Amino acid sequence: DDTNIRVAAVSAFAAHQMKKKDHYPFCTNPLDFLIIKNLGEYDSNSNELIDEIIKEADGYQLAWESRTTKFDFQGLNDLFKKPSKNIAYLESIVLKAVDEYYDSFKFDTSSFIKSWPKKRKLTGWYNRLLKNGYHVPHIHAVGWLSGVIYLKTIDSAHSDEGAIEFGLHGYCLPILDENYPRKLHQPKRGDIVLFPSSLFHRTIPFTTDVERCVIAFDLKPS
Repeated sequence: DDTNIRVAAVSAFAAHQMKKKDHYPFCTNPLDFLIIKNLGEYDSNSNELIDEIIKEADGYQLAWESRTTKFDFQGLNDLFKKPSKNIAYLESIVLKAVDEYYDSFKFDTSSFIKSWPKKRKLTGWYNRLLKNGYHVPHIHAVGWLSGVIYLKTIDSAHSDEGAIEFGLHGYCLPILDENYPRKLHQPKRGDIVLFPSSLFHRTIPFTTDVERCVIAFDLKPS
């Protein structure tokens, strides 16, 4: 099995820490497969779309989440099952961005690209982080390609509060070398962040009394 997301995540970190080649073929350098786009690239009226989705979100069924997040309300992962007009349109944009993503890497030899799902399914859910909220480092083990769409962001021009950090470390694995690869992105409204599902990511806690609202999603083989 060369497409186990959990094994891929652990193997990439262990290889770096032990200064050895990562022999697991799924995605040996997952940080190289991080791409950031924006809804504005696909629709000049993207701000109106975001406003409409935020209004709709007031009616979503949300639950207090405490496993990988703190101070967070999370919706069911069925956002694209029976979508509203706005969510269906958003889904079409996401799938277009996914196709562009694949085209950017289509000649890569990793299993992540070579075994790209021919039949695919998109699952998505709404997240609403409150003051002091954050996500701990985690992966989306049931996905293939994961992503986040930013609806409300933190105005932290001079700090990393509310930013998303990608890195090789997670699962509380023992650290031998603190200098493992990381990338930090301070998102803007409308950003679409795409990355392999085996890549650990977390949210930096924020202390301002605002909300950070996103739609997270996974592209899965169907």
